[in-house]
Amino acid sequence: MRLSKYLLRDISQHYLSDKAGEIDWDSLSEYIDYDDIIRRISALETIKRYNTLPMVHRTNDFLHMIRTDWIANYICLVMNDRNYDIKFDWAKICDLAGIHDDTEIYTGDIPMPEKSNATDEEKWYIKKEEKDAATKLVLFYPYILPVDKYRELLDEIREKNTTESHIVDVADKLDALGETIHEIRSGNEVFLTVLEDYKQVFDEFLQKYDWWQHLSHERYFQLNEVPTPEQAKSIPLLKEEQCYSREGIEEIFNQRSAVPWYDRWIWLTFLRSEYNIAFCNDPIRILMPEWADRIFKNWKLEEYGWQETKSGLLIPRRHEKQ
Repeated sequence: MRLSKYLLRDISQHYLSDKAGEIDWDSLSEYIDYDDIIRRISALETIKRYNTLPMVHRTNDFLHMIRTDWIANYICLVMNDRNYDIKFDWAKICDLAGIHDDTEIYTGDIPMPEKSNATDEEKWYIKKEEKDAATKLVLFYPYILPVDKYRELLDEIREKNTTESHIVDVADKLDALGETIHEIRSGNEVFLTVLEDYKQVFDEFLQKYDWWQHLSHERYFQLNEVPTPEQAKSIPLLKEEQCYSREGIEEIFNQRSAVPWYDRWIWLTFLRSEYNIAFCNDPIRILMPEWADRIFKNWKLEEYGWQETKSGLLIPRRHEKQ
């Protein structure tokens, strides 16, 4: 189904009035293919994060893309609020965050431990694969954006040669850091090694990006030093059974931990979901995708007086006659 760009403009101005005015609608193709957008989202959903590692809360590239966009916007908001001496194109940052992992549709996700331990030759090959994937993407999804703009964004996020791409680069790793600590909190000690790998990544950010040297000290980041394994393990263990009531969920996620960025990562997920500022507005499915169905099932049993049959079917309880 192909939608007129002017229809999309009217829809966006109604539902996304804060950002719709920043879009240059006249530069877009006459029609945008809705089927292309759906196919791309479906493809991102099939790419599992950290696919070579065991994971309690296995997310996908689509959910990661959404959170990276939230975090990139939050970075821009903080720097604007604090009057940082830095110029950036906010709308372009949203575009880059939205497509930053598109090449993984063809290359698949390469977990951080593999990237950090790759040889120079392997890193060169990864870059080549990403470049080849960009060529395929603009042919396979020609109506998501104008072809030239889509290719330009894919090249920019790969080369990381602009302020906007730098901000998305940091936002990408901030989400990954949140995922990592979330796994450790859920009892997955495999991710203690992943956390140590991110120390090198954020140390490099301090050297490469002047604005990050300041932002990393801000109250809700405090990442001038990456959390240690001991700090991550000090967060109370998250157990599935604790989430079987709404009160339990609230108690768990209202706790403050020794890692301010992890607390902010949780807060962003609930805040953006609560105000429906996303394609996916269910924080439980975002934070705990593997547990979500069982959590909701128990909420129904508890709140609505349902009962479970021997076959696993949920039905309302019969009310006794008064």
